[in-house]
Amino acid sequence: MVDCDQILPDLYVGTYPQGFEDIRELKKRLRVSAALNLQTDQDVRERGIDWKLLEAHYKALDIDVHRVPMRDFDYDDQEEKLPEAVRVLSKLLATGHVV
Repeated sequence: MVDCDQILPDLYVGTYPQGFEDIRELKKRLRVSAALNLQTDQDVRERGIDWKLLEAHYKALDIDVHRVPMRDFDYDDQEEKLPEAVRVLSKLLATGHVV
């Protein structure tokens, strides 16, 4: 199962799902209806993640998935990308999603 913490009633923060079972568990146990992924392409490659497959799993479970890649601990990159991530997250929460 994905390791995550509830931050707000409709917001969880945690590690990325590694397959269909993880995503299904998020949907079933936490009622997740949308996901915001912040992993960079480099991180996806280094971890051997098949992003297209994960994206297909989200869609198969009717979970709206978005990506706003930003590098961990890179404050310049985060300063540039964070406003977009916050816009996406705000929109998802405002439209009733559990993220």
